[in-house]
Amino acid sequence: MNLQSLRKAVKGLRKSIEQPHIVATTSTGPVEIELPELFDLFIDCIRQGDFPKDHRLFVLLSEAERDESQGLIYECLRKLAQNIPPSIDDGDLILPRGKQSQSILESDKRINLWYGSVRSSKTVMSLIKWLWRCLRGPKGRRMMVGNTSETLELNCIEPLRDLLPAAINFTTGWRHCFIFGRKVVLRGANDVGQEKKFRGPTLVDAYGDEVTTWAKSVFKMLLTRLSRPGSACFLTTNPDQPLHYLNTDYIERVKDLSMTLWHFILDDNPGLPEDVKAELVRENPPGTVYYLRFILGLWVAAEGKIYSFFSPDAKDEQGNPIIVDVLPESFSKWRVAVDYGTVNACVYGLYGLAGKIWYKVKEWYWDSEKEHRQKTNAEYSRDMKGFLTWNGAPIRPASMDVDPSATGFIAQLRQDFPGIVIYKAINAVLGGIQNVAVALMSGWLKIFRGCVKTIEEHSAYVWDETARKRGDEKPLKQRDHTCDETRYMCARLFMGISRASAKPAGL
Repeated sequence: MNLQSLRKAVKGLRKSIEQPHIVATTSTGPVEIELPELFDLFIDCIRQGDFPKDHRLFVLLSEAERDESQGLIYECLRKLAQNIPPSIDDGDLILPRGKQSQSILESDKRINLWYGSVRSSKTVMSLIKWLWRCLRGPKGRRMMVGNTSETLELNCIEPLRDLLPAAINFTTGWRHCFIFGRKVVLRGANDVGQEKKFRGPTLVDAYGDEVTTWAKSVFKMLLTRLSRPGSACFLTTNPDQPLHYLNTDYIERVKDLSMTLWHFILDDNPGLPEDVKAELVRENPPGTVYYLRFILGLWVAAEGKIYSFFSPDAKDEQGNPIIVDVLPESFSKWRVAVDYGTVNACVYGLYGLAGKIWYKVKEWYWDSEKEHRQKTNAEYSRDMKGFLTWNGAPIRPASMDVDPSATGFIAQLRQDFPGIVIYKAINAVLGGIQNVAVALMSGWLKIFRGCVKTIEEHSAYVWDETARKRGDEKPLKQRDHTCDETRYMCARLFMGISRASAKPAGL
């Protein structure tokens, strides 16, 4: 074989690797379909709202067997050709229509943003558009950016594989992938230090996931890299507070910029089952800022009361009281949470499990300013021994979650309570607040009316208005000690129930 023939063979082999075929299985055997042709057909179906009967693949797909390994797009086209309704229960991709199709076909500006509620299909629609840009867009360097490399893989790479697995070539740990044979660089943007990774290269296109989690400097630097004629970025996010730079510098200035906006809500996703919608509402309870952002998709400030539903006579979503006057006769397990303070108040909370419900059964509160005396760690530990009783008998908790800043007190407890697991508490404030709200509204956590300080402080727990005006979102650090302690416990008991911004693979 001469050199020219060898080069031709290598080129052909590389092309076959970079652009594999779709295989349709029929009664007469497998038939290969070129990947670009199948995807172009999918876009034509979106444009026309149905499968064009005169397309040469109509007869083939009308006879093709079910094959989920070829991806959601293939199965969507096959069912369209065979007039089979898509199944929500099976997670089928429903042919995009209405706002979904418009967002794919009309996102043609320099900045194109899909935002709104969780699981509203905004990410999937943006990824379909991204597939089209990788296939038919101009040649040049492309980049996909997420909060971290791990979230980018979870939120975007895996859904791309679900949509059209033959179109993407990626191995976990790679810093790039190939989409329709075109190289796409993969990067994380989770802190300001990542900005340097975006300096230098000229990009023709960029895709961004969870943009509100990026540092402003990273976002602005990425836009400067899009300097080719016709360059564009395709972005997704859940809403944040109104003073976030993405809202103030871009969304509110949409008329001044080359920008398209697509606001999605739950009802814009026809493939979302009603029970999943109900679960999402349960995870983001009405009366919280998370409901407004993650369910209604609104850019709203966290202002006023943090637990606006909380009151002495509050009820959960089943209509049962959140604050109870009578406790169960016995508990199968105990846990303790601690918010530590020397100058500030020090708080203990005791939690008991009865059936499937946790009860905050009692609290201990030492306010050194009010008592005119500060206590040592050894004294606090002795107080803990006296606290660990119920109905006059000593109890042994399975664990304690202690304010992570209280390293000396944690060491004291580990010395004085051998065999009890002493955790440094999980101190994710905003996620923890949502955990508490979900637990209370779902009926998983009840508070005994004897926990007077807990009820008082949760009723008065408010957002810091001064911080909000600076664009920062945090609770007011005032009368919040039981709120922190309860948050520590809920982070341990109900970890993960409020990860609204984390999008599962697929749809």
